[in-house]
This record gives sequence, C-alpha cells and structure tokens, in this order.
Amino acid sequence: MINQCRCCGHTQITRLFYAHLLDQKVAYFECPKCCYVQTEEPTWLDQAYSSAINISDTGIMARNSSNTSLVLATLALIGDRQSPVVDFAGGHGFLVRLLRDIGIDAFWADPYSDNLVARGFEYQCGGKSSLVTAFEAFEHFVSPVQEMKKLLHIAPNILLTTHLMSMT
Repeated sequence: MINQCRCCGHTQITRLFYAHLLDQKVAYFECPKCCYVQTEEPTWLDQAYSSAINISDTGIMARNSSNTSLVLATLALIGDRQSPVVDFAGGHGFLVRLLRDIGIDAFWADPYSDNLVARGFEYQCGGKSSLVTAFEAFEHFVSPVQEMKKLLHIAPNILLTTHLMSMT
C-alpha cells in the first residue's frame, strides 16, 4: 500500500485495480491531482529486471528503428545535431548503435541491463549533451521526480515515451 503519489506527492490517491505482475498480485493507484498511475511499492524489481528483453517482445528492433527517426526529428527541432545524445534506460544498446551508424554521437546508460551492442559508448557521469532519451522508461521509475532531475542533469532536453492508460 502506498499513501502518496510518487510523482506529485498528493496524499489522497485512489486504488484503481489489482493485476498480476510476474508472480504477484499488485495494486495499481491513480493520483487525482496529476493523473499519474502507479503500483504499490515495487518489491519485484530484481525479478523484473533480471532480463532486459522480454522473450515475447517481437517489436524491439522496429521500435528502435522508429525511435531513431524520433531522435533525428527532435535534434532538428532543438537545432543541435552535433551534441551528444544519451539513451537512458538503453537496454542492450540497439538505439545507440543505430544512431552512431548514421553519425549521431550517441551514448548508452542503463543500470539494469548489459550493454551488448554499443560497447565502448557508455555514458560517463558528468558528461553533458543536448538531448537525453528515455523510451518506455518513465513508467518504470520508482521515484519519477528524482529520475527526471537526473535526466535534466545530463541534458536540458528530454525525449521520453510511455504508454498512456485509458480507463474508459
């Protein structure tokens, strides 16, 4: 059970439903103030992150190819294609390798995964860039405010994606 929103700190969150996650029955909550949906305190992270790629994930390469286009478009919008890009929660490094293959100075960071594809291009803490990406990562942040501060320390621009829930 949690008693406040991990995103905005509001103290009157509402239980939405229970669902099975891995081998546990987990409660999901929504904050009426910021609409952030979160689980109870996650006790399953070691089990969940024991493998960076789910065996049933058949779209991983297509998503990384699509994400490459999103990064290029974002760099064009911010007008800085020369500055390094950091892929936070970069999994095995597919996106970093794809970006480097087309001339983007990209670096990998992921505390829960092994860098198998972009070895040698690990982000060094303290390095600055113009863009940090976090594809399908925000929903996994246990402490979203602290994680966003960490991302903003890396770069002033964050490109993140997440799955939006609709209860209707």
